[in-house]
Amino acid sequence: SISYWLSKVLPETIKPFLEFVGAKLNTIYVLQWIMIMWVIDFYINQYLGINLNFPQTLLSTFTIFILSVLFAKIYTGFRKSLKTT
Repeated sequence: SISYWLSKVLPETIKPFLEFVGAKLNTIYVLQWIMIMWVIDFYINQYLGINLNFPQTLLSTFTIFILSVLFAKIYTGFRKSLKTT
C-alpha cells in the first residue's frame, strides 16, 4: 500500500507528523470545513467581492490545511489537560 511505501521512503522526522495527522483526521476535517465555509466563503466573497484564481486557491488550501493541523494539535492538548484534571 501507499502508507507502507511512504513509511520506507520518508525521513524519520516527518513520520510523527503523518501519524498525528492520521490519528486526528476527523478533527482536522471538521476544522477545515468550518474555516472553508466561514473564512473563505463568507469573508472573501461576501465582504471583499474577490473571486480567487487557481494559484490563490491552492495557497489558501495549503494555509487552511496547516491551520487545521495546528488547531487540531491545540484542541487535542486541551482535551488531554481536561482529562488529567
